[in-house]
Amino acid sequence: MVLNIYYKLNDINAISVALSAINTEKNFNFRPSIGEMQKKYGEFYPIALDQIHLLPKSSKKLSHFCEAGCLFEPRSFEQSTSQTVATWKARFFPSKKLLSLTGGLGVDDWAWAKTNCKVISCDPNSDLNELATYNFRKLDVQVERLCTTAEEYLESQPLDGFDLMYIDPDRRKAENRLHGKADEFQPNVSNILKQVQELNIPVLVKMSPLTDINWIEENWLGNKKFYAIMYQGEVKELLIYIDFGEKKPLQKEVVLLYETGYELFTESNIPQDTQKEKTYFFEPHAGYFCLNLHREMCKWSFLEPQNSQKTYFVSSEILPVVIGRTFLILHQSKGSLNQLQRLLSLKGITHSSVSSRECGGLKTEEIRKKLKQSDGGQFYIFVTKNKDGFLMYVTEKVISR
Repeated sequence: MVLNIYYKLNDINAISVALSAINTEKNFNFRPSIGEMQKKYGEFYPIALDQIHLLPKSSKKLSHFCEAGCLFEPRSFEQSTSQTVATWKARFFPSKKLLSLTGGLGVDDWAWAKTNCKVISCDPNSDLNELATYNFRKLDVQVERLCTTAEEYLESQPLDGFDLMYIDPDRRKAENRLHGKADEFQPNVSNILKQVQELNIPVLVKMSPLTDINWIEENWLGNKKFYAIMYQGEVKELLIYIDFGEKKPLQKEVVLLYETGYELFTESNIPQDTQKEKTYFFEPHAGYFCLNLHREMCKWSFLEPQNSQKTYFVSSEILPVVIGRTFLILHQSKGSLNQLQRLLSLKGITHSSVSSRECGGLKTEEIRKKLKQSDGGQFYIFVTKNKDGFLMYVTEKVISR
């Protein structure tokens, strides 16, 4: 729950300066007692505690916000977009006038506002709005923040001039995370799409990578294009761009973000069919699993799936880095874990990075111990299981295109 004292904050009083200093100074060893906190921050000490607890994450996820002296609240921070992803999003989906229907902490609002976009942002939580407004002043951006629900705004306000709507629905109920079908989230995107379909304003929706995209495909109105956004080896979010124009086929893209740019998966990334020997091991990026595109890879003749869920492949080609990780296969074997361990011992392999999928409930750490492997070294070992038992690939990483 957002603390109800944010409305007392301003940019110039001593308490606000002291609170901001927690984030600007990024002192990770700052751990005063509750008594010291109450003495220094008075009634604002719970906000100070939040800043201290969030600092290891906020300094990485929202470093520009920390440097500006912004403040954070745990629940809204958890669901907020990282500044790198938000900045890319605002450039990739440009807008002159944006209706942000789920303002939250306001990171996405900030990113669009930085592009000289006029941003109207809605959130029913007045205390969170106070916090976001405080941060916008620190960041020197103009965002019109309204205390209202998405549904109330759409029912009561004209939508003239908007060229994009943005929705980041709350994926929690009380303190519990919601998974699965998107109609469990708030606001209900299905209902909003029904409200706005006649307006012909595109809608961009941010979802968790765990969202059931098959349900969205079947139940949401409009033409849909899915984007799995990857950054620093993780799928950060699932974006769905929706328009209500002439019917188009469903589209899916994986976006690989870097500090200096991004790559998109396209058909031109795919190598030509080849009949060469499959000497490489290939693991698709997580974004392809998020969009179920790893199953489409089975149609590529140079790839051969190695397990039932199509998460590991052998390949005759080195694939582009935007698609996944490619490794040179040094040894390939099958059998029990004890047999595989003896093979590794004979080869003198004691240090490696171990990954596993579909191993009958065994976790990667358990498999690593059974194979008697210490972390590190030049080798990458992949383990999976099929009807014939465990399969193991001892590999070295290659430079992808």
